[in-house]
Amino acid sequence: MSYLNIFRRDALRAILAAGVAPFLASRGKADEGRKPNIILFLSDDQKWDVVGYEGHPLAITPNIDALAKQGVAFKNSFVTTPICASSRATLMTGTYFAKHRFNFGTPKLSEKFWPELFPNLLKQAGYKTALIGKLGVWFEDGLWGELGRKIGWNTEDSGLFDVFVPVGRTPYISEDDDGVERHSLDKIERHAREFLAAQDKDQPFCLIVSFNVPHITESMDGQGRYQIAVEEEGSLPGAKVPVSRLSDPAIFNALPDVLTPPIMAGEEAQKWLGTDPTNEFVDYFRLVAGMDRVVGSILQEAKADGFGDDTVVMFTSDNGLALGDRRLSGKWTHFDESVRVPLVIFDPRDQSRAGTRPEEFVLNVDLAPTILDFAGVEIPESYQGHSLVPFVEGAYPATWRTEFYGEHDVKLGQRIPDWIGVRDADYVFAEYADGKKPVYFLTDEHSDADEIVNLADDPAYASVLEAYRKKAHDYQALYAR
Repeated sequence: MSYLNIFRRDALRAILAAGVAPFLASRGKADEGRKPNIILFLSDDQKWDVVGYEGHPLAITPNIDALAKQGVAFKNSFVTTPICASSRATLMTGTYFAKHRFNFGTPKLSEKFWPELFPNLLKQAGYKTALIGKLGVWFEDGLWGELGRKIGWNTEDSGLFDVFVPVGRTPYISEDDDGVERHSLDKIERHAREFLAAQDKDQPFCLIVSFNVPHITESMDGQGRYQIAVEEEGSLPGAKVPVSRLSDPAIFNALPDVLTPPIMAGEEAQKWLGTDPTNEFVDYFRLVAGMDRVVGSILQEAKADGFGDDTVVMFTSDNGLALGDRRLSGKWTHFDESVRVPLVIFDPRDQSRAGTRPEEFVLNVDLAPTILDFAGVEIPESYQGHSLVPFVEGAYPATWRTEFYGEHDVKLGQRIPDWIGVRDADYVFAEYADGKKPVYFLTDEHSDADEIVNLADDPAYASVLEAYRKKAHDYQALYAR
């Protein structure tokens, strides 16, 4: 990228950040007797570094960057299962996959979790709840009519959400409920702003803005492509798409067969390795830019409606994505590009930790307890994560996890890999199911942060491998309870 483009990009980000600036600058005195409002922005397939504040040259995210600057942006935020359905079930239930057992190809999420889904608990505590966008979780009966009755899909009953506006992405552009064709991003923007404008200041709300972007769908060219501003388009590559620094064929060739099925290593991967500036790689970043614009627009609406002083804002993703890393596509592995995601929390009522970057391991299983903690709602004993509020309030917890468990189990018939694993500051371990004989990964975080050199077959690490293998299985059994 030329110096001219870098200058234009930085200038553009400064201009676009004006969208969220009024919200962040409000800093008035919040009503101390009132519970805070909560807005959770959840993106779809956004790798941890696909944000401007992490230095990505193609991520036009001035509004998210502004939240990170004024809030707390966690350096080591991970999902415990890197696929949207299971990750979103973890968000709703506050539990690991080992317990909720929900994913594509599995039975529907059991109704036994219903009473303690965090939106349900918020409603019981007096919150108005809304989800605009992608839900991604369904329940045992599997009947959309019954599901609609339960969760308030376009109804006024006592479902999980007082307002639920589902927005799909196949196709991205379709007719909205007013008869106008809109891109999914524009639909989400419209309905989220309408929800905010209709709120009563005497009742707190929790709004989940659940994007289905930057998830790439089939045939992004043409009507599926999100049209961004000319100035933004000028910041994207015009001649050659930059490839991942982990795209060396030697890295790919060292991978076992279990990690190179066609869905991950075939034509799907080539779109991240091509040289055509109109391919899905650039479309992905168009969607990122459009999503950021919508974040700024929604926060502008919140400010205009008088909610700037007492609204906690959170931004994260359901999982990452291999943008050609290891010459792969998809998001189903134990590698950083799959499991590591951005996470920002901004609380206008307490700016003591503004701009900080905690390095502790935080997980998507922590999000439900965090939201309940902000709302002053008791966290159920069934939850398996921990509140992140202390990191935002500046009173770091006396003890915190120094390692964490991850897993992936999906039955889609496309050879998507299943694995369990554990990670700490020293090693990353994963055990992949591959027929009768497991495939092991063990990498050294100190000498190999990119997780390239597999030490699993090195006799010098046999005891380390066994220790981490045992940990992973112990965690799996623990979280299944």
